[in-house]
Amino acid sequence: MTSHWSDPSLATDGGGVAPAAARRHSLLTPADLESEAPPPAPSAPLPTVEWVEAWLSGCLPGRDGAETASTRRASAAADPDADATDADEVRSAKSDSVCYQLQPIGVFWDIENCQVPRRCSAADFVSLIREQFYTNCWEAEFMCACDVSKVFPPSLQQLNDAQVNVMHVPATSKNAADEKVKQSLRRFSDQYPAPATVLLITGDMNFAPDLTFLKHRKKHRVILIHNRQARPALLNCADERHQFDDLLARLPDVRQQESRGGDRLCCHLRLTGLPSGGAGRKSKVVNEIQKLVYNCGGRVERVNLTAGDAIIVFPSPGNAARAKHRLHHVVICGSQTFVQFHYKTGQRSRPSRLSSSGEVAMVQESGPLSAEGRGSPAVGGPGGLDGPVELTVTNLDASRHPRDAEKVLYDLAIRHAKVESVSVYCQSDGSLVGTISVPTLYDSQALIAEMHRAVVGTKRIMLAYARTDRPDPYKIRTQVIRLLNDVPSGQLPLVKFMELYEQRFHNTVSIADLFRMRETVTVVDSSSGRVIQLNPMLKTQDHGCGVRPPAASACARDDPSVLPNSDVALEELERVVRHLLETHDGLLHLSSLLDCYAAEFHDPALARLRLDPAAVCLEHLITCLADVRVVTRGQDKLVVWARDSPEDEPAPVNPSLQQKVVLFSREVVDLLRAAPRARMPFNRFIPAYHHHFGRQCRVSDYGFTRLADLFDVLPQIVQVLGCGHRRVITLTPRAQERRFLSDLLRVLKAQHSKQLAVTALPQAFSEVTGREFTVWDYGATRLHTLLSTVNGDSVVVYKQDGDLRVAIPRREQTPEEMQKTKHFATEVKELLRHVPFCQMQFNKFIPAYHHHFGRQCRVSDYGFGKLAELFEAVPDTVQVTSDEDGEKLIQLTRTALRSVLSDQLVTLLQNAGVESVGLEELCALFLREFGYRLNPTLYGGATMAQLRSVVRLGGAPDAPRVFLVNRQHLRQAAVNVRTLLMEQVEQHGRRFQRALSLDALTGDLQHVVKVEAASPGGGRVVSLLPIQLLARDVIRLLRRHGNRLLVSAFHSAYLAEFGVAARPAQFGFHSALALLEAIDDTVFLRGRGAQRYVHLLREFSGEGGSGDGRPPAKQEARAAGLQ
Repeated sequence: MTSHWSDPSLATDGGGVAPAAARRHSLLTPADLESEAPPPAPSAPLPTVEWVEAWLSGCLPGRDGAETASTRRASAAADPDADATDADEVRSAKSDSVCYQLQPIGVFWDIENCQVPRRCSAADFVSLIREQFYTNCWEAEFMCACDVSKVFPPSLQQLNDAQVNVMHVPATSKNAADEKVKQSLRRFSDQYPAPATVLLITGDMNFAPDLTFLKHRKKHRVILIHNRQARPALLNCADERHQFDDLLARLPDVRQQESRGGDRLCCHLRLTGLPSGGAGRKSKVVNEIQKLVYNCGGRVERVNLTAGDAIIVFPSPGNAARAKHRLHHVVICGSQTFVQFHYKTGQRSRPSRLSSSGEVAMVQESGPLSAEGRGSPAVGGPGGLDGPVELTVTNLDASRHPRDAEKVLYDLAIRHAKVESVSVYCQSDGSLVGTISVPTLYDSQALIAEMHRAVVGTKRIMLAYARTDRPDPYKIRTQVIRLLNDVPSGQLPLVKFMELYEQRFHNTVSIADLFRMRETVTVVDSSSGRVIQLNPMLKTQDHGCGVRPPAASACARDDPSVLPNSDVALEELERVVRHLLETHDGLLHLSSLLDCYAAEFHDPALARLRLDPAAVCLEHLITCLADVRVVTRGQDKLVVWARDSPEDEPAPVNPSLQQKVVLFSREVVDLLRAAPRARMPFNRFIPAYHHHFGRQCRVSDYGFTRLADLFDVLPQIVQVLGCGHRRVITLTPRAQERRFLSDLLRVLKAQHSKQLAVTALPQAFSEVTGREFTVWDYGATRLHTLLSTVNGDSVVVYKQDGDLRVAIPRREQTPEEMQKTKHFATEVKELLRHVPFCQMQFNKFIPAYHHHFGRQCRVSDYGFGKLAELFEAVPDTVQVTSDEDGEKLIQLTRTALRSVLSDQLVTLLQNAGVESVGLEELCALFLREFGYRLNPTLYGGATMAQLRSVVRLGGAPDAPRVFLVNRQHLRQAAVNVRTLLMEQVEQHGRRFQRALSLDALTGDLQHVVKVEAASPGGGRVVSLLPIQLLARDVIRLLRRHGNRLLVSAFHSAYLAEFGVAARPAQFGFHSALALLEAIDDTVFLRGRGAQRYVHLLREFSGEGGSGDGRPPAKQEARAAGLQ
């Protein structure tokens, strides 16, 4: 049997009629063999080299069922009439040939150990891996294992779009994801033997044994992409090693691409259809919107309930799109809303700002705020709140590699704020300079507060805003040349040069600007420090930059300074400034104001302005005018019309730093109040702050790099006068007005009547504050100017008898509050009687009141705002004094003290069980009973003998004894006098067989009767008080109603009996109940609520009995107190 090496598929038909495939599969019967002669056998060709290689590799039919491209090409050549099916097979054979020539590669990614930062796209990283490492390889597997809850969601979506196999491994145990990656590595090595490539992305040392097994046992080519923390033992296990960070550095920044495509992609949504309402509804609407957009990273930028819309900002267009779908037709506070993308063109919303009271408010303006003259970027423009802000980092450690320094800066900055990009480059002098780009101004302030002067390596880094408003370089060059030309040697120490430059041109120049002028100056190092030298070729040139224009054309003067002090009245100054603005087209340079005034008013001596070195700065007086405003443009200050220049808003402050800024504003006010005339040189503020508060003032703690920028946050509190090194800081006119009002209230409160004549104000001010009063200290030139600014709710200014007076207004008490005040007097007496010497410290009264009565003492319940005012309302009971150390004390008056002493002595003698005691024994008993010694001087007497109204001395002269004064006859005398006058009997002695002295009537019975002088020579008249006349009518009324009556029926019964109504307000009471409680020596009350009755005492009812109609226990207590 003859065997042929040729492929049966290569056999051809001589006629070429039937296809080769049909001939291969046709069967010949025995009849056909007999009828047809066998064809001549062609000579068998020798096999080609390609066919032999394909047969040995198993790619021929019958050998693993495969065909090679060479066999298919031979078949196509042998059969030129092959159909389209054969052509397709030939083309697919080419791709199969390439597949068998490439090596398989598997990519395994420990994504939890090497994560793609948010600034980069995971899809871009996958594309980079495939482009760089897939040479002569085909992808067999690309996988990563992780807990998907710990990976950035957009990154997961990008990996899914890039056809990466993401395996979710719950983080229930340590290295759970690593074990899944190891399992996939072993499966790949078993399925694809060598030659094959394994690419592992990790920095974990746990993969070292698996890589060693693949490299040395399986003979796989191992490629390792590792982070900076990878150990050398792991690196030695790989054939190729690559830095993960180096690959990331080649990827584009996604955030910058989004910011550049801001015209196409929108990050703002406009929500319409919001309900209208006030401030309370606005806060509720903001909270509802914030809850809906919080998960998408949204932030409410502006809410306008008047227009019914709100603007919401998102970190990316994708977040805005998801939030738009969520907010579609959502109901907020009962109103259905509509949402759409909001594309900003010219308008930009202002951020939350800090007002003068320290509160946060949201405002919107029609255009960007000009920030000329400030060190911080402008809001709304390049480098503002809505755009990226660049910070320059200097004083970096030059021994580090720029890439290492960039990594350190990024790791440090990302802890405190969102970072868009970080770059570090080397300057020509060998120093490193970095740039950090952050999305908003808030982030830049947070970085400055945390990173400025932070130790990185061996140096403290310095952060500053990148300058976007660079001055004219030619102007700086000419100024530098002029300054160095004035120096004989043409060189100066760099520190001295910077100081002279600022003093002369009222501006600053940076070191970087000097290094850019290499053809003009050079900065060299010397033994004494850095020195700046002028180019010898430029030493004779005079550019004349600093020549001052003549006075006639001084409106463009470039040498601003602090204006002189003046004592001119604001009315006169307003007329002058208005005239100058009208003649200067509404724009006047502040530095040329005096020259323009002298030329316009023909007053070279400036007599009309009344210049006085001890008065107020003229710039401060101009800011007090209502129609004009002083604005700063670059390095110049201009006076413009207020209607042409909107009021400057405070610079935006990071919300996390607002509390610090509020505290700083209070400290500035305290510091300036302690300074003479509330003024201080600008360059003396930091030392004065350190001396006053005992700590350093670090401007970076508040998110700023310059003190002037920090003061820009407080435009309602601090005012900077002048320019350059002669700048002065002082309080604004509004802050000065508040300061004057505070001092005026302090003076008025020290007066007994809480009012004062204006002419007596200087003397009273000196007595209270200890310093001389002058209106210049408060930034004014006339006293009536200050008085016109006081708040009418705090101080009122009025005229009385032709004199101008100031007083603290008092609100009239209601009848209920007056009654509560009277009850408060009894409570104070009850509280102080248990305190030694019936006095206590003022600041301990509120806690003692709460402890004694079990309730809070609310001063507002009595109609007052302060506790001292409440004490002043009860002058007959309590008084406020001061001890030797100036500590405020409250104590009972002498009248109340004698009443308390009477009760104490009665209690003391009753407990002793004797009628009298010796003087020394009394003092010992008093000390033992009440815990402090008896001091007669507290009760208005130097000795016990002078307290005759309370006690009396008796017994032997050498052993005096103390007896209580029997005051029972005084009570009986009061009853007799009332009865006498009620019945109109002429003589008391004839009726009651007991004489009554005039001293008793005017002294002890003054609460019952009053003694008045009659006509000349007619003697005196004794009559009942009005309240006792009312008691007489009450006695008659109650006798007619059976000695008792319902309190609720008192008014109607009184009107029916006497024909007139009982008016409690006529006697100083707000209700009938309070009026009846005031005549407790005639009636008493029983019951509660609607069943409360007023009863007549028995001695007036005509019934028998020795009591007063009260229960026996109360009768005994009353009798004991009157003995």
